[in-house]
Amino acid sequence: MELPIWVEWLNRRIGSWGIPHIIRILVALNVGSFVLDAFSPGFAASLILDAGAVRAGEWWRLVTFFFASGFTTSFLGILFFVFWLMFLWNIGESLEAEWGPFALNLYLFIPWIVLVAVAMGPWLQPVSNAHVATALLLAFASLYSGYEITLFPIPIPIKLKWIGIVVGGITLLVFIGQAASRLQILAALSSYFLFFGPYWYGGIKQRAEAKARMRRFRGEDGDQ
Repeated sequence: MELPIWVEWLNRRIGSWGIPHIIRILVALNVGSFVLDAFSPGFAASLILDAGAVRAGEWWRLVTFFFASGFTTSFLGILFFVFWLMFLWNIGESLEAEWGPFALNLYLFIPWIVLVAVAMGPWLQPVSNAHVATALLLAFASLYSGYEITLFPIPIPIKLKWIGIVVGGITLLVFIGQAASRLQILAALSSYFLFFGPYWYGGIKQRAEAKARMRRFRGEDGDQ
């Protein structure tokens, strides 16, 4: 899949601003957040984006919510946290190899800005980084739909296409069922819509045009 024209345009002009291996940095910050919260319970809560706390002077929350760990320190919590970070690392490295550092930076920067706007603007809605991970997973599944992975603890290879469909379906159900989460979901997935929207629209348009041509051809063939 080619990047949208506007992303390529920005890449040509300010592509050197991209931070290489940004996912590695986010993984390291997630680990730091998790470890510090384990030794000082409540630390991760001080990183989440809360409009009232930010206005009271805790401005760091505007950035730290992006890597605040939400996993528990139980055995299963630690286990799933490790597997999730490994999966996140793999997603980030693959997307950066496909797009380059700048485009991946942009893919993360857009939802960060929109989520901050949702939390600090007139909506004053609580936000988290959970659905940003969903946006990364959907991008990965869209680009490498035939790629197979084995999800712990299921010892069966599963194509990323199906994982993307399941995750997208669950996200849609949450969007429909939880009105309070709708703005947050739209904000977190904003980069997916901007990056992949033209691609999906183009594919739908091409299929519609192909069907229209086929109908015309069959109509003309039937008239003869």
